[in-house]
Amino acid sequence: MIDRPQLLAAEPGGKVETLDRLLGLANAIEVEAVARYGQLAALMERKGEAETAAVFQEMREIEQRHVAWVAQRAAALDHTLPPASDFTWRLPPELGASWDDVQHSQLLTPYRAFAIAVTNEERAFALYSYLAAGTDDPIVAREAEALALEELTHATELRVRRRLAFRREPTDHSPATAAEVETLTEFRALDEALARQAATSLHAIAASLAAAEDPESARLVSLLAQRERREGGMATMPPDSAARRHPADQCARLLEEALAPLETSSEIYEMLVSRAQHEDLLHAAQSSLQRVVEGIATLGHRIDEITGSQP
Repeated sequence: MIDRPQLLAAEPGGKVETLDRLLGLANAIEVEAVARYGQLAALMERKGEAETAAVFQEMREIEQRHVAWVAQRAAALDHTLPPASDFTWRLPPELGASWDDVQHSQLLTPYRAFAIAVTNEERAFALYSYLAAGTDDPIVAREAEALALEELTHATELRVRRRLAFRREPTDHSPATAAEVETLTEFRALDEALARQAATSLHAIAASLAAAEDPESARLVSLLAQRERREGGMATMPPDSAARRHPADQCARLLEEALAPLETSSEIYEMLVSRAQHEDLLHAAQSSLQRVVEGIATLGHRIDEITGSQP
């Protein structure tokens, strides 16, 4: 059997042995989702992506109903929900990873918005399943299983919405070339072509960043271009500099343009990972996916840095 990536990187540390802790964690998950979807809806509105903003607003309203469901569950068990803030720090980092990854996305569509929602529901399901299996209290186990089932139901409903959104996607937005890859040799040819295209775009953007007097960002994008062409090693963040004469908005827009070719590649690699029938093809696609995802994360970090978006 092919070893697919896990929804959570590791089993949650520690046990949840009381209903108060379990319900507090469940409430924190839903409250965090409400806030995140609201932020993404506002972000898409500012970018003029009204359709995608409407999807995230819909997700926010759905999560608000989930908050109410947890509260009703607590009331039925005669328990008072503790503040969500008491439990937010306990949430596995994977639950926020999908939201963070799309913060600066250039390819975010309604389909991808629903895909993010599905992934997060599946991760919550995995979390509750771990908690149910790890507790010695039969009541806590029963309630954790009920929460897991609820998340699984939510994921099923969202998959229907995701499928409908996919059918509405413009044909040229789907990575059709991935459907033709069946062997490792075919993958390597596709991988080389994608890397070459990305590197060409990144080299041009690096030159524009240098002209905009942002040598740090130019060096970073150039490193990513070299990595795509296998000309160098792992891309690293350049050292911080107190003197930044470049106009931040212009350079942030150039960095966002640099995200697009990597995101295009990531969509193709993700499809290949999901449908690979052989271990060698799966591992090769996973390796390439990791490469471009690391590049996307590095660019996102730099955008946050120069625009002051980081906390």
